Amino acid sequence: MLVPILLALAALVLVPPATTGRAPGRAGLLIVASFPNLVCDLGLLALEDDEVVSLAPAGADPHDYQLTPNDVELLKKADIIVSTAHTPFEAEIRELWARGELRGALVEVPSIPGIRLAANPATGQPNYHMPIYDPGNYKAFLTYLAELMAELRPDRAGDYRERAEEAVRAVDSLLRAAPRLDMVAVADLPFAQYAVGWLGVEVRFLIVKEHG
Repeated sequence: MLVPILLALAALVLVPPATTGRAPGRAGLLIVASFPNLVCDLGLLALEDDEVVSLAPAGADPHDYQLTPNDVELLKKADIIVSTAHTPFEAEIRELWARGELRGALVEVPSIPGIRLAANPATGQPNYHMPIYDPGNYKAFLTYLAELMAELRPDRAGDYRERAEEAVRAVDSLLRAAPRLDMVAVADLPFAQYAVGWLGVEVRFLIVKEHG
């Protein structure tokens, strides 16, 4: 039963806000995500005329990815930028935003209200690797992004909130159906801690402690 539950959550499956305005002449929002897997998550909230794109291409290791000139131009057009805030190119995005070169709202997942970071069992430091794989964090992610989108498009605010509520209900349904395993585990990568911790699986050892 565990595998279907995790697959269902992954199929569903996020930030300090910036004061921003939408780009003139565009009906929908341009939402730029740092990682490709975030595109699916943001797609749950996006409306028919919104555009959600990723900087790092599918299959690339985001830890080794570097911003290109085209990436920077895309970031300058973005209404919302969603970052996990832990890779070198995401640090560069933060610097561009802090210097005022990016007008969009920068959403950094670890800073979203309600997001809880686990301690990496190998290092004792906060685990920044996909905290939204935890259902509680995922709900906080969806709710926060939906409110930001609603703020930027008040004429469609109800649609964004309805989409978030639908996704949250689906997550809650999974939580009610999930078994409590109460076991100890070894995991391959740090993000697995969030993927199984909510099921009562305590990851005590990581084969790959951190990237690099």
